Amino acid sequence: MNDDQFSRFMQQQNNVLREIVNSLQNVQVQQPQQVQGQPQLQMAASSTASSVPLPPPLELKQRRTPEAALEAIKVKVVRERNKIVDWFDFFSLVQQPVEMIDDYAARLKSLAKLCKFGVLEDDLITYKIVTSNKWPKLRAKMLTMQNLTEVKVIDLCRAEEIAEKHAAAMGASSVDVNFVRKQKNMKCKYCGDRHEFAKGVCPAQTNVPHGSTTTTGLYHMATLLLDYTSILTKFCKSDRKQKGRSEGRSRRRVKKVQEDYSDIEESGSATSDNEELESSSDEAVIGKVYDFSESGGNVMADLELFVGGKWQMVQCELDTGANTSLVGYDWIKQATGCDRLELLPSKYRLQSFGGGTIPVLGEIRLPCKRTDRKYTLVLQVVEVSHKPLLSAKVCKTLGFIKFCNSVSIASSPSEEQLLNIYRIKAQQIINQHSGIFEGYGRFPGVVSLELDPKVSPSIQQPRRVPIAMRDKLKKELKKLEKDGLIVKEQQHTEWVSNIVLVKRGGKDSDSIRICLDPIPLNKALKRPNLQFTTIDEILPELGKATVFSTVDAKKGFWHVVLDQPSSRLTTFWTPFGRYRWIRLPFGIAPAPEIFQMKLQEVIQDLEGVECIADDVLIYGVGDTLQDALLNHNRCLAKLLTRLEENNVKLNKTKLKLCLTSVKFYGHVLTTRGLQPDESKIETIKNYPKPEDRKQLQRGLHGSKGWT
Repeated sequence: MNDDQFSRFMQQQNNVLREIVNSLQNVQVQQPQQVQGQPQLQMAASSTASSVPLPPPLELKQRRTPEAALEAIKVKVVRERNKIVDWFDFFSLVQQPVEMIDDYAARLKSLAKLCKFGVLEDDLITYKIVTSNKWPKLRAKMLTMQNLTEVKVIDLCRAEEIAEKHAAAMGASSVDVNFVRKQKNMKCKYCGDRHEFAKGVCPAQTNVPHGSTTTTGLYHMATLLLDYTSILTKFCKSDRKQKGRSEGRSRRRVKKVQEDYSDIEESGSATSDNEELESSSDEAVIGKVYDFSESGGNVMADLELFVGGKWQMVQCELDTGANTSLVGYDWIKQATGCDRLELLPSKYRLQSFGGGTIPVLGEIRLPCKRTDRKYTLVLQVVEVSHKPLLSAKVCKTLGFIKFCNSVSIASSPSEEQLLNIYRIKAQQIINQHSGIFEGYGRFPGVVSLELDPKVSPSIQQPRRVPIAMRDKLKKELKKLEKDGLIVKEQQHTEWVSNIVLVKRGGKDSDSIRICLDPIPLNKALKRPNLQFTTIDEILPELGKATVFSTVDAKKGFWHVVLDQPSSRLTTFWTPFGRYRWIRLPFGIAPAPEIFQMKLQEVIQDLEGVECIADDVLIYGVGDTLQDALLNHNRCLAKLLTRLEENNVKLNKTKLKLCLTSVKFYGHVLTTRGLQPDESKIETIKNYPKPEDRKQLQRGLHGSKGWT
């Protein structure tokens, strides 16, 4: 009981006491004669006096001070409150539509005092203001906020009140409209459409197409398929005079777009117009997207749904952060007119932005139409009141949103900026062909190795493998056998060769490469005698090249598959038995020429592509750097497509994209032409000074290629 309530209670008690005193004064008390020896006091019995209740007496310690007396009277007179009823009144209290937030907060605080929440009082008041204020959108917004206090939520509600008052003053109130009376508009003789007869409304008399607006931030057009010129040409008065002669021609109609500030239905549409649109063979559709984000709202869009046994234009919320589409149970029940809906089971468990769980009642499938195509929209039905909410995937599929994957620079970019931009685009092309870097490649068909019949077969004496290398050799043999590159040979073969173990990957690496050492076999093998392409032959083609990329074939020789007789020729000794190669091994004489022929067959006729051995060069030409980059990326895409079709694999670690200077087959290719490799020049510069005749001859013979 607060001070005001206690004051009112004491005033009531004083009134009661005053009535008791007045009633006692009106009682007639008769004093009987006293009989000597028999003192007797007899009061006249009165029904009024006998029925007057007397207040309970106070103890001595309770009468010492007025405060103690009042406290004793409170204990004896005031009844004990029902805590459950007080809690029920508190938690069921909601803000009325016309109630100010300060009044609502005062009512909450008054009830909270009676409930005696203690330390939880402020938190529970904050909870009630967040969940029971009269603004649904503000409630949803505050549920996603952290560290809310009573003062903060009251300030947010006050700001919403002020915004609502200002919006009402400007004629754009955000209060929901539950009923709209449609006005029948007459058909205009100037534009051929139905609209309100007011100044500036008819598109044929103004410079603005019908339904458009010059105010930004209200909504924007998702798709505009008809421009203003076609509207004037179609509906002008002079063309309507030739209606009889133009029958049979395809008429393009455009749906009316009207400025809107709330979720009300479009006005001005008639049944005859709809029928004409359905019968038209060439129909243009304009989609509407409303953007209320600047005023604290959401982005909405119109979508035609088949619900309640008919097609309806429904305003849906677009949420690019949602992973699934949903709809409120109350909304779908109202739209269908059914109290009990048959929902499909749902496998989804939804979670809100703040981490709370959203109960899912089931799943519903609704047909929808968009841009002359029909879809089936799957919606998760949740236990909240909400319009249809479309996820990012649905918005993209229906064409309400479009993701931009490219960046355009308004000002003239520098050379480095252009290279970075087109290098990113080239990397996107690489990502589209990511499978070209996985596994081992294989050229189409098989290859046969030809032998000179004059040379006799030879079986080399086994060469000892160092003990320290045996574990590495055994590990590599198992890997090659597992990958299908070699197979163990159990039968007799006329040719058996030794192997050479080549360490690769640096000094600290344990990786080795197994190469054949077939000295007798190489004397017997016939070579294709292919004329290799040299760097001097491709230089004229690179005269206008300004952008370069290089790729390297992954395990180039292993792309070539040997037939059975040729495979038996490659049998080799190991301490763990004899093996033979299924793919073309390193070490045999015709291997480079065979691989070069196969690779040239794959990339022949490709523009901007050259290859020497297993190195492939892609270059771009053009009058400007941007033209050269565009040409380079086109050539790169065509090359990767061709390689993918022929199952050629590339080494991703040696990939170099969109460079103005690149090392290629011992030379440096630049925009200024061929340049020497600085690393090789440094080697010559740092070559030790010869001290005798042999060192001088060795240096002269080694530098022949550079003189």
